[in-house]
Amino acid sequence: MSANQVYRDRVEKLLRTYAKDADHIYDDILKGFSGTLTRAAVVALRCHIDVDFVETDATFRISSTQKNAPWGLERISNKLRGKKTYCYDESAGAGTCSYILDSGIDASHPQFGDRARQLVSFIPGQRRDGLGHGTFCAGLVGGWYFGVAKKTRLYGVKILSNRGRGYVSALVAGLNFVARDHKSRSCGKGVVVNISMGGPRSVAENRAVAALVRRGIFVSVAAGNSRTFASLVSPASARSACTVGAFNRLDTFASFSNFGRAIDVSAPGVNIWSAWPGRKMKLGSGTSASAAYVTGLAAYLAAKEGIKGSQLCGRIKQLSLKNKLKRVPRGTVNRMAFNKPLNQYYYCYPYG
Repeated sequence: MSANQVYRDRVEKLLRTYAKDADHIYDDILKGFSGTLTRAAVVALRCHIDVDFVETDATFRISSTQKNAPWGLERISNKLRGKKTYCYDESAGAGTCSYILDSGIDASHPQFGDRARQLVSFIPGQRRDGLGHGTFCAGLVGGWYFGVAKKTRLYGVKILSNRGRGYVSALVAGLNFVARDHKSRSCGKGVVVNISMGGPRSVAENRAVAALVRRGIFVSVAAGNSRTFASLVSPASARSACTVGAFNRLDTFASFSNFGRAIDVSAPGVNIWSAWPGRKMKLGSGTSASAAYVTGLAAYLAAKEGIKGSQLCGRIKQLSLKNKLKRVPRGTVNRMAFNKPLNQYYYCYPYG
């Protein structure tokens, strides 16, 4: 009998004893389940020899607001702002898979050509991106005009409802799905995951992210837009994730961005244009956009340099422009995401 089957049998035994049914069963990056339990069942499970921890499910929200101008791509490929070009290596993320854990992807959007698919939904009764947030983030990761990695393949995993509401249990289910699904895809150059949302600090969420990164999968997460310490929220507090703050077109740290030691790097996040469902485009602000840029940068570097997982976050930090940002809160690193375009093999085209 396989180890996974042993774990699943244990989970099913716990379910029969303490819960009528499970919303999700986790059998990959985490071993366990989510469901509705009585108070007595919670107490019993916390004392059970086979149970590591029990925590209350929590809601999370997207890390986005709204506003005005397409400058983000030009900024991550130039040492000085205002150059109006985006320069990138012709590999452009080819051979990588980018999973967008969000509200879904409008895979028919012209920005994506034939490179996008909406794979699965963990929101009952909803499959399409009726919110727009997931399509927006996917556009920044790999849209042909708005995106960093213009040749990556984009896969939508819906964990946010069309009203922008989501649960930790659905996010963990989404991460569990990625752990299994990428093996059936053509992801020879690497796998990256974008999570542009956040909520209360969660052990389950942070452990699920860590398990995925240990398997060589890069995870970029939004720092959050609450003007507080990123270490207080999840998944931004997950040490193995690449946690991204935001700055504006004047190279000033965004007033809304979370901050602190959990931040690994910052990226454009104010007045950003990207794709929107129904062949549209839209302007948005938030660390959601910043995280998506860094996810695209990770796919780009994975294809170009052949590095994966946590090494990608290290490489992004190494390449970043240091001490360029203004008004960075104390205790927050001053690193600006940068793709290091240095030779004649890079394409450059006007932008903005």
